[in-house]
Amino acid sequence: MSGGRLAICVIGAGPRGLSVVERICANERAERRHNAVLVHVVDPDPPTDRSRHLLMNTVASQVTVYTDATSRIEGPIDPGPSLYEWAKAGDGTLAEARDLGPDDYPTRALHGRYLRDTFRRVVRSAPAHLAFRVHGSRAVALADIDGVTGGRQGIRLADGTRVHDLDAVVLALGNLPALPTPAEARAASLARIHHLRYVPSANPGDVDLSAAGPGETVLLRGLGLTFFDYVRLLTTGRGGTFEGNGDDLVYRPSGKEPRLVALPHPAHLRTEPDGRHTPASRIAELIALIHAGVVELTGPGTEARIDPGRGCFTAVSRAVPGRPVHARVLIEARPPGSDIRRTADPLLRFLLDTKQAAPCRPSTADGGAYETGGLAVTGRPYHLVDGAGRTHPRRFAFGGRPLADSVTLGDSDAIARATLRLSPLHPPRRADHTDNGLTGMIV
Repeated sequence: MSGGRLAICVIGAGPRGLSVVERICANERAERRHNAVLVHVVDPDPPTDRSRHLLMNTVASQVTVYTDATSRIEGPIDPGPSLYEWAKAGDGTLAEARDLGPDDYPTRALHGRYLRDTFRRVVRSAPAHLAFRVHGSRAVALADIDGVTGGRQGIRLADGTRVHDLDAVVLALGNLPALPTPAEARAASLARIHHLRYVPSANPGDVDLSAAGPGETVLLRGLGLTFFDYVRLLTTGRGGTFEGNGDDLVYRPSGKEPRLVALPHPAHLRTEPDGRHTPASRIAELIALIHAGVVELTGPGTEARIDPGRGCFTAVSRAVPGRPVHARVLIEARPPGSDIRRTADPLLRFLLDTKQAAPCRPSTADGGAYETGGLAVTGRPYHLVDGAGRTHPRRFAFGGRPLADSVTLGDSDAIARATLRLSPLHPPRRADHTDNGLTGMIV
């Protein structure tokens, strides 16, 4: 057992970050390696700040932070409640939790409460030699503070806080904002010139939808999961309600909804890029909204253009005859993607700009390589790889793989065990400066 204190910083308190924290606790409880462990958790957005109108894409019984007998991990199995089990064990004050079934899709707000309560449970049950510090600010910079790769790590937060003397850093950043694509930037510029509202691909929960007023025609480009998120925000989020079930489902408008016109997008029909399928319940809701006259579908091959003469967007299907649709609002109803080359996250941007991180470059059969939008990491336990192809021994990151509970738990366990195998670092010993013996970092 090491005699010092191991300091770990987990950046991101979503499902991945929380899973790493839980695995650190479970592994250190099963086999104590350190005299003391300090875990810093950095996240500016608490998981409870989520919309109650947006649904998860996984049923409640399959959402969990904990391991069980089916988990393929090296660390200890330490069971805990799934979201469904947590909801059923509550005090019944939350109507959604009380009525939730194992195969229902919970709201993201309820998932946020599950994550919050799970974090509290993990902290309460942690071994006595583990301590936690939570920082409610965004990480914007990361450095080897002694100028030596593998030395002490330091993080700067947006509020000016410095978190130094770290032995390990875990990047568990989850979904991040992205810069517009060139096509989106061009569309946004043209829309501004003609006083139109154009929304590039983004997280729907972060978008200002005030321009989509009652009765306003809104074009939604894409028919995947992000489309359904926008539809919910602009229907039930405006006070409308669904009544009945299955084929008998009926939508009762509030009168505050805009007129929604869906433009199919070839890459986003029924599934998003990571392969997740649209739940059947959302299809039933869409049919009810179409019957209520709130949502309309255009034909395949629909193109959206800016009509300078009319001062609006115009959508026309090349395959299905019909009158063009005119609107002053166009929303790209698809996810922004996870291409780190377009990331708007300040920490990732800093790491890329300073060559401390790089896009993944898999090898091709002919001996070449191609650049993907994922983050360059090693195999498990996913050490971060810098712009020169060097592996950092004290930095870890989840790569660009889709989020799936079973995979995440295995990845989290591997990362947690790797951080705990590290030895605590100490500040370098001060040396005397002489004419012949300079110390410090070359800059």
